Order: sequence, then structure tokens, then C-alpha cells
Amino acid sequence: MDIASLHDQAQRHRRAGNLAGAEQLYRHILNAVPRDGAAHQGLAIVFAQQGRLDAAVEAIAGAVAADPGNLAALTNQANLLAAAGRPDEALTSYETALRIAPRSIVLLQGYAATLHMLDRPAQAADAYGRLLALQ
Repeated sequence: MDIASLHDQAQRHRRAGNLAGAEQLYRHILNAVPRDGAAHQGLAIVFAQQGRLDAAVEAIAGAVAADPGNLAALTNQANLLAAAGRPDEALTSYETALRIAPRSIVLLQGYAATLHMLDRPAQAADAYGRLLALQ
């Protein structure tokens, strides 16, 4: 089976709730193609759905390393780092992603919330203001 077919099958497993099956397929892909960013990202999503946030953060780092300009991977990295209680690292990921997509409502929401979490009210207010200006 080719890599594209394995990706399709892994996504079907994940969507159907067969997370163990999806994890197995993503690991199989990564054994064959270690820098497959989509497989790293899929594995991170599986881990997050299982509540394994540390493993999800590690997996999404592989996706970002494979393609540092991938906006979806950077967004997922920022969100996972925030969810894992690592707001300083999340902030860095949000800032990187916002350089690519400065008008992203999703990114600005996460960025502002992370600044608030870090007790930086003036910066959070500025980010919320930028967000409101977009809506």
C-alpha cells in the first residue's frame, strides 16, 4: 500500500474513533518516511484525542520540524502547548504562526488568551483589540 493510501486509511480510522488503528498506521508511515509532516500531525491529533498531551506536543514538533512554514502544524503546536500548560512555548508558536497569517482570527484568539494566561494584560488587550478590528 502506498503512503497516500495509508494516510487516507489512518484518517478514516481516526474519524471513526479507532484511534489505536490510526496511531498504528501513522507510526507505520513514519517508519517508512520519518519526516512526513502530515503523519506527525495526524499522530499528534490522535494523541491529543487520547488525552496524551505530552506525546501530542512531541509529535507536532516533528510536523513543524518537517515543514517550519506549515500554518496548520504551527497552529496545532501552539494550541497543544497551551493545553499542555506550557504557555511560554505556546506564545512563541503563536507569534511564528501570526507572522505567516497576521489576520487569523483563530490564532489571535489563542495568542490573546495565552497572553492573558501569562498575566500580560496590556499585551492581551492589544491582541483582543486586533481581533475585534477583524470582526
